[in-house]
Amino acid sequence: MTCLSCISQFFYADDVQLYLTCRRSDSVACASQVSACIEVINDWMASNRLMMNPAKTDVLWCSTRQQLTNLPLTPAGTTVQPSTSVRNLGVLFDADLSLKAHVNQLTARCYCCMSTSHQELSTYSLIVTRLDYCNSLLTGYNNKQFIDTPTRVELCSASYIWKKLSRPRNSAAS
Repeated sequence: MTCLSCISQFFYADDVQLYLTCRRSDSVACASQVSACIEVINDWMASNRLMMNPAKTDVLWCSTRQQLTNLPLTPAGTTVQPSTSVRNLGVLFDADLSLKAHVNQLTARCYCCMSTSHQELSTYSLIVTRLDYCNSLLTGYNNKQFIDTPTRVELCSASYIWKKLSRPRNSAAS
């Protein structure tokens, strides 16, 4: 696979990720290069009785908000439009790498756990594990309002659990 020599790649059991850095002026050449590599991978898969699923192919152009590129890829005769965000190992990355989509989805899921769960400890453990997973990605982020969002979720869940535990329980007499 000669095209992979100039493109960074990560291979997982059922996933291939390709990364290429280019200037905005070279984005058309970059897109055709990535498309060619995807075709090489697709041909290799076909020769080994495997099949690529074009519906699961995602493209994310990362750049500043002012210079975002919406150039589609055309691997194996399929046009793939760029996504606004892509999930990688449970983390939702957006095109400007701000992680706002990840934090918004994370907080929404945590609040959903609080509204549907009746078990206080399981609620708290679900929320804490979701907040702790990959939170090191937020280290050094300068937007205080953005960073305070997960903190508010944790405080809200602690308050929710405290109210549930301090409420008197009715015990049925035997």
